[in-house]
Amino acid sequence: MKNLSLFFCTSGTKALGKVVLLVCQFLLLSSVLHAAALRPFAPRGTALLADPTVLSYTLVNADTDQDIQLLTDGAVLDLSALPTRNLNIRANTDPAQVGSVVFDLSGAQTQSITESVAPYALFSDFQGDYFNWTPAAGSYTLTATPYSEAGGAGVAGIPLTLSFSVLDPPANVVSFTLVNADTDTDIQPLTSGTTLNLTTLPTRNLNIRANVNSSPIGSVVFALSGAQTQNLTENSAPYALFSDAGGNYNPWTPIVGSYSLTATPYRGANATSDVGGALTISFSVIDPTGSVASFTLVNADTDQDIQPLTAGAVLNLATLPTRNLNIRANTSPATVGSVAFVLSGQQSSSITESVVPYAMFGDFQGDYNAWTPTVGTYSITATPFPAANGVGAAGTALTISFTVFDQTGPLPVKLTSFTIRTQPTGIEVSWTTASEERNREFVLERSLDGKIFRDIVTVAGHGTTSTTNHYRYLDTQVPTGSADLFYYRLRQIDIDGSTHLSPVRTVSLVASNSRLQVYPTVVTTGVLHVALSSEQAAGGQLELLTAQGRHLPYQSAGTPTDGTILTRDLPAGTYILRYTCAEGVFHSRFIVP
Repeated sequence: MKNLSLFFCTSGTKALGKVVLLVCQFLLLSSVLHAAALRPFAPRGTALLADPTVLSYTLVNADTDQDIQLLTDGAVLDLSALPTRNLNIRANTDPAQVGSVVFDLSGAQTQSITESVAPYALFSDFQGDYFNWTPAAGSYTLTATPYSEAGGAGVAGIPLTLSFSVLDPPANVVSFTLVNADTDTDIQPLTSGTTLNLTTLPTRNLNIRANVNSSPIGSVVFALSGAQTQNLTENSAPYALFSDAGGNYNPWTPIVGSYSLTATPYRGANATSDVGGALTISFSVIDPTGSVASFTLVNADTDQDIQPLTAGAVLNLATLPTRNLNIRANTSPATVGSVAFVLSGQQSSSITESVVPYAMFGDFQGDYNAWTPTVGTYSITATPFPAANGVGAAGTALTISFTVFDQTGPLPVKLTSFTIRTQPTGIEVSWTTASEERNREFVLERSLDGKIFRDIVTVAGHGTTSTTNHYRYLDTQVPTGSADLFYYRLRQIDIDGSTHLSPVRTVSLVASNSRLQVYPTVVTTGVLHVALSSEQAAGGQLELLTAQGRHLPYQSAGTPTDGTILTRDLPAGTYILRYTCAEGVFHSRFIVP
């Protein structure tokens, strides 16, 4: 019509006159009005709008309503690499607000929807809160067409079509974590080659969690082999080898040994559908028994240490900072499962402590209970165990003897040495005083058990003197067959009849009878002297054992008839020297304090 009107306007002659001119003007106006009718109505005073356009697409995180990335033609979306599987797609238009956008999705899944309010989302939204869509793996084609009016009405603008694909690879088990089943908190990553020391872990109640690189997955299948076995399928997170109830992990206390663990993920529940990447590791569990290294005397009033408590110690209640005492066992390592105490002598007691500090008379979170000892001689033994309440294989125990007296003022005798050693004809007891005051006599006492002492000889003292005096007695009446360890002490008696007790010394009777001689029996210098008779020394084997019978290496010097063994590297405890020869097997005990 527009071309026709222009033809007449340019081809008319003057003869047509005014009539032809009016016809041309009418046709031009009709053409303009027809074109205007095809455009949306523009308010008075505004320019006519260009065709609306879909410019691009944006992939949206439907959990956070935040943009993930632009979605372009040919894009490949890997669900395992995205921050979420809950997605949506927004069409971005020019202008930013149009009447509506009509979506058409085809491929592995289909969706047709018209959005009349921004943001224009393929799976819709509520005031900018995007609804989620988890796409199935496959190929897709998406077209979004803008319209000038709501509901897909009015003039269609310029659409945008693109193709993309979605990958959903099965999940992989990427790591394992060792879990504290008491607190449901992580202890450490569990990697191949790890050695778990039950003694140093914060608990023996454990579990193992498999960690995957994407979620959700349908199930994880566990297979544990080795010292213990376990086969389990977990259908919900957390995926735990010994299962859980809503994140409350079930406990597992592993036994010592080697293990192999495999965890395999599946897309479906109960090990169905696609299988993912499995992870296999090997690890081992150890449970060293530990040892009691020493004892400490504790002030139960202040909970502070007073002094180390060593073999042969003499405690004067009158000079200690308090009479309210306790005794702590110090272990190696510092934390063990439990420590069992046995105290004998003037008083007796037994207790098992499962929480540090390990105290002979107990404590409450480090607040030591008080014990006021009766004057006399005591023997204390502390034995470590790998589990609470004395459960498991016993570690290396420590036994010491000590004496308690209550003397105000200076001691009447300054005792500088008191030694016991075996001789071919008996047990030699010798002692030395640096000074004596009103000293009437010494009574040498012997005991078979460290509790009940009997007098064996009385030796006259030197009254009051500041010179050094040496005393010696050979005990030839040692009872045979009743014990292999004997205890000696001195009872010093003043002129006025008051008495004072010396530290206790021990000696092995087996050494005397067998003529396997070791001295001193309490080794404080780091060197143990060993002597064998010449008849026994030929062709025999000398062995060093713990009190539990475990063989230990040792360094020796000298000859079998007159040699030494270095003890400075031995932990505190009781040890046995065993000599095997044609005449028999001979034993002797000694103590490293």
